[in-house]
Amino acid sequence: MNNIKHHIQNSLAEITGITDFCYSEQTTLAELGVDSLEKLELMAKLQKLYHVQLSTSAMQHATTLQDIYLLLDAALLMQQ
Repeated sequence: MNNIKHHIQNSLAEITGITDFCYSEQTTLAELGVDSLEKLELMAKLQKLYHVQLSTSAMQHATTLQDIYLLLDAALLMQQ
């Protein structure tokens, strides 16, 4: 899971331009200034990186980094 967290944080840094933010699982996407289009951009990056399908609806309802971690983790488990 730490690799997943690292990739998500790096992807968010690329999308938002925020590189010195102290991320925690409870950090909200709103705190990072992530809007709905940027959520879709993050989803596309993660799908490409991990070769999984993520639910657009679930991604749009995600509000914290923990939500994103769990969404990606569940997709990876379903892929096995």
